[in-house]
Amino acid sequence: MSDPVSLEEARQRRAAALADIAGPTGGGHDGGMSELERRVGALEKQVTVVETKADTLIANGREMGVDIKSLGKALGDLTGRVSQLPSTWTMAGWFVTVSIALTGLVFTIARAMK
Repeated sequence: MSDPVSLEEARQRRAAALADIAGPTGGGHDGGMSELERRVGALEKQVTVVETKADTLIANGREMGVDIKSLGKALGDLTGRVSQLPSTWTMAGWFVTVSIALTGLVFTIARAMK
Protein backbone atom coordinates (compact mmCIF):
# COMPACT_ATOMS: atom_id res chain seq x y z
CA MET A 1 0.00 0.00 0.00
CA SER A 2 0.94 3.56 -0.32
CA ASP A 3 2.03 5.72 2.53
CA PRO A 4 -0.64 8.01 3.92
CA VAL A 5 -0.18 11.64 2.83
CA SER A 6 -1.57 14.65 4.59
CA LEU A 7 -4.09 16.88 2.85
CA GLU A 8 -1.69 19.84 2.84
CA GLU A 9 1.11 17.79 1.32
CA ALA A 10 -1.24 16.51 -1.42
CA ARG A 11 -2.23 20.06 -2.25
CA GLN A 12 1.41 21.09 -2.50
CA ARG A 13 2.23 18.16 -4.80
CA ARG A 14 -0.77 18.98 -6.96
CA ALA A 15 0.23 22.65 -7.19
CA ALA A 16 3.81 21.71 -8.10
CA ALA A 17 2.63 19.31 -10.82
CA LEU A 18 0.30 21.95 -12.30
CA ALA A 19 3.08 24.54 -12.19
CA ASP A 20 5.36 22.20 -14.15
CA ILE A 21 2.69 21.62 -16.79
CA ALA A 22 1.33 25.16 -17.18
CA GLY A 23 4.37 27.22 -16.22
CA PRO A 24 6.03 29.66 -18.65
CA THR A 25 9.13 27.47 -18.82
CA GLY A 26 7.21 24.27 -19.49
CA GLY A 27 8.35 22.86 -22.83
CA GLY A 28 10.99 25.54 -23.38
CA HIS A 29 8.76 28.06 -25.22
CA ASP A 30 5.83 30.38 -24.54
CA GLY A 31 3.37 28.49 -26.72
CA GLY A 32 3.53 31.07 -29.52
CA MET A 33 1.99 33.84 -27.43
CA SER A 34 4.67 36.41 -28.32
CA GLU A 35 3.99 35.78 -32.03
CA LEU A 36 0.26 36.10 -31.40
CA GLU A 37 0.70 39.39 -29.55
CA ARG A 38 2.81 40.76 -32.41
CA ARG A 39 0.22 39.74 -34.99
CA VAL A 40 -2.68 41.16 -32.96
CA GLY A 41 -0.78 44.45 -32.62
CA ALA A 42 -0.30 44.61 -36.39
CA LEU A 43 -4.00 43.88 -36.94
CA GLU A 44 -5.01 46.64 -34.52
CA LYS A 45 -2.93 49.14 -36.50
CA GLN A 46 -4.55 48.00 -39.74
CA VAL A 47 -8.03 48.26 -38.22
CA THR A 48 -7.32 51.90 -37.38
CA VAL A 49 -6.35 52.56 -41.01
CA VAL A 50 -9.44 50.74 -42.28
CA GLU A 51 -11.70 52.72 -39.93
CA THR A 52 -10.20 55.99 -41.19
CA LYS A 53 -10.75 54.97 -44.81
CA ALA A 54 -14.30 53.81 -44.05
CA ASP A 55 -15.11 57.16 -42.45
CA THR A 56 -13.77 58.95 -45.55
CA LEU A 57 -15.85 56.73 -47.83
CA ILE A 58 -18.98 57.36 -45.76
CA ALA A 59 -18.43 61.12 -45.91
CA ASN A 60 -17.86 60.97 -49.68
CA GLY A 61 -20.96 58.83 -50.08
CA ARG A 62 -23.05 61.40 -48.27
CA GLU A 63 -21.71 64.15 -50.55
CA MET A 64 -22.42 62.01 -53.60
CA GLY A 65 -25.95 61.40 -52.33
CA VAL A 66 -26.53 65.14 -52.23
CA ASP A 67 -25.00 65.50 -55.71
CA ILE A 68 -27.18 62.72 -57.07
CA LYS A 69 -30.31 64.34 -55.63
CA SER A 70 -29.48 67.68 -57.26
CA LEU A 71 -28.62 65.87 -60.50
CA GLY A 72 -31.99 64.12 -60.43
CA LYS A 73 -33.77 67.43 -59.94
CA ALA A 74 -31.84 69.02 -62.84
CA LEU A 75 -32.64 66.03 -65.02
CA GLY A 76 -36.33 66.39 -64.20
CA ASP A 77 -36.23 70.07 -65.18
CA LEU A 78 -34.45 69.21 -68.42
CA THR A 79 -36.99 66.50 -69.22
CA GLY A 80 -39.79 69.03 -68.77
CA ARG A 81 -38.12 71.49 -71.10
CA VAL A 82 -37.42 68.87 -73.79
CA SER A 83 -41.01 67.66 -73.68
CA GLN A 84 -42.15 71.20 -74.53
CA LEU A 85 -39.97 71.39 -77.67
CA PRO A 86 -41.81 70.95 -80.98
CA SER A 87 -41.50 67.66 -82.81
CA THR A 88 -39.82 67.22 -86.19
CA TRP A 89 -43.15 67.23 -88.04
CA THR A 90 -44.22 70.40 -86.28
CA MET A 91 -41.00 72.13 -87.34
CA ALA A 92 -41.33 70.88 -90.92
CA GLY A 93 -44.92 72.15 -91.07
CA TRP A 94 -43.82 75.52 -89.73
CA PHE A 95 -41.13 75.86 -92.41
CA VAL A 96 -43.57 74.90 -95.19
CA THR A 97 -46.14 77.43 -93.91
CA VAL A 98 -43.59 80.23 -93.67
CA SER A 99 -42.24 79.39 -97.15
CA ILE A 100 -45.73 79.52 -98.69
CA ALA A 101 -46.48 82.81 -96.91
CA LEU A 102 -43.22 84.39 -98.10
CA THR A 103 -43.82 83.16 -101.65
CA GLY A 104 -47.30 84.71 -101.61
CA LEU A 105 -45.87 87.96 -100.27
CA VAL A 106 -43.20 88.05 -103.00
CA PHE A 107 -45.80 87.42 -105.77
CA THR A 108 -48.10 90.09 -104.31
CA ILE A 109 -45.29 92.65 -104.28
CA ALA A 110 -44.30 91.66 -107.84
CA ARG A 111 -47.90 92.20 -109.15
CA ALA A 112 -48.17 95.52 -107.36
CA MET A 113 -45.02 96.77 -109.11
CA LYS A 114 -46.34 96.02 -112.63
